[in-house]
Amino acid sequence: MHRLAFSSVRATSLALVFASLALCGGGLAQQSPDASQPIESVSRPLAKDAVSIGLVVDNSREMARHAGAVREAMSDFINRLRDGDELFIVTAREKATVHHDFSSDREALNESVHRIRAGGDSMLLQALQLGNQHLSRFAENDPRVLIVISATGDSAQALSAAALKEAAGQKAGPVYVIEVPGGNWRARAALQEFSQSTGGQMFVAAKGGEIAEMLDETATRLLGATSRPDEARGGRNGNRPKALAGYKVLIVRSIPVARTDHTTEYKGAANVLLERVLVSRLREEQIFDDVVDATDTKTAGDNLDFEGRPPGTYLELLGTVVEYRDVTRPKREILTWSGRRAGMKVQFLFRDAATGKTLLTAMTEGKTNVGLFRKSEEEVQTRSMIRVANQLIEQIESHR
Repeated sequence: MHRLAFSSVRATSLALVFASLALCGGGLAQQSPDASQPIESVSRPLAKDAVSIGLVVDNSREMARHAGAVREAMSDFINRLRDGDELFIVTAREKATVHHDFSSDREALNESVHRIRAGGDSMLLQALQLGNQHLSRFAENDPRVLIVISATGDSAQALSAAALKEAAGQKAGPVYVIEVPGGNWRARAALQEFSQSTGGQMFVAAKGGEIAEMLDETATRLLGATSRPDEARGGRNGNRPKALAGYKVLIVRSIPVARTDHTTEYKGAANVLLERVLVSRLREEQIFDDVVDATDTKTAGDNLDFEGRPPGTYLELLGTVVEYRDVTRPKREILTWSGRRAGMKVQFLFRDAATGKTLLTAMTEGKTNVGLFRKSEEEVQTRSMIRVANQLIEQIESHR
């Protein structure tokens, strides 16, 4: 579809700034990031041939651009669990953490998956060690398997087969590794040697879309072909219904700013303007029959009353600005030819308006190099918002 160039929307975007400020009276809603969730645990049945699985996710910053695909693939894997199978999740962002304890509750596990956020340095070795220990101590089933979704980029620890074996200690079972695109070849070689030594296997994705296929193949090897949930939903992989298919009306909610260390430079009404730009772009693309601006109560009207509405018709879009860098160069910042990157990063969530069920999450980033000859804040904001809007539209189109 057509993508608006910067020059063609700048005047429109600037006009929307004043309209946005007038509509909201200069007031800005802010939102704190999601609070850390406690580890959840439920009673777990034990069934013949049931499997205990540890899912280790490297949710460091290298995973950020594949985070949506990884969450969707994990959700599909969880939906294939049979009666008696149990699974826990370990994350590797900054420190190894049991994100969700052993459970057979698919709904609870899926909710936990949607809370996983990518960023920071990778602690994959510690996560592997924690995952192996947790599997050895608390698993109720045999066989026991570890699945590692890794992103061996610049923030990854120095990995070697010896270091991985030492971190794993006395292995509890085979280790399967799925590596997202763009990893470090030395780390990949070490992971492959390690996984093979445990009786597992490593898969390397050439593109984000292959992550789900590889996790699906792993599920087939561990759980059998009869556990496919997507067959009942109209086919496998590319043939099954897409997450946003069938929705007629999109309701765009306000976009608050998370209070974090990454948004301390925020000022003005950029989030208000971004919401208006998104509504304008989405209406122009005509992806949906109607796009409702939920912040404009005068025109939204009955579209915000979901009582009695059938699921699968009305879709809500919620966004949060999770990172913001303004144009002003700090005095202590070293001047370079590339300058600093200014703009914003926005996390979006799509949910069914009738049921409240989360369907899809997406991380978009609209940043530009300020350079030696600094651009105006007005220009950088406009470029940033256009990039965020275009990235989001691409995500929507790929899931309809």
